[in-house]
Amino acid sequence: MAGKIGVVTVPTRYEGLVDTVGQKAVGQVLLESREDLNSVRESLVEVASANQGKLLFLLGGTGTGKTTLAASCEIYLATYVSKVVTPPPDYELPLGSLPAWLHKT
Repeated sequence: MAGKIGVVTVPTRYEGLVDTVGQKAVGQVLLESREDLNSVRESLVEVASANQGKLLFLLGGTGTGKTTLAASCEIYLATYVSKVVTPPPDYELPLGSLPAWLHKT
């Protein structure tokens, strides 16, 4: 029986995973990080119960999973999160310019 092997290595970064399987299929291969998503869910419930809106900033070194966690929120917390806005890699923005950038995005 002949078969085709598509992906022979698993990308180590979220961007590489999207490049490999495509944006639409990433939810089928992305593993759920329950502990991290539960923390995000608790924050979202708190914000909703206070009838507030807030920005959530993720801080961490390169390759620690910030982009993956942000993208996971749209997939695994879809009842709370309709859209995640992330800047392109290596994008730097002064904090004072953030409201205008968000408005444009």
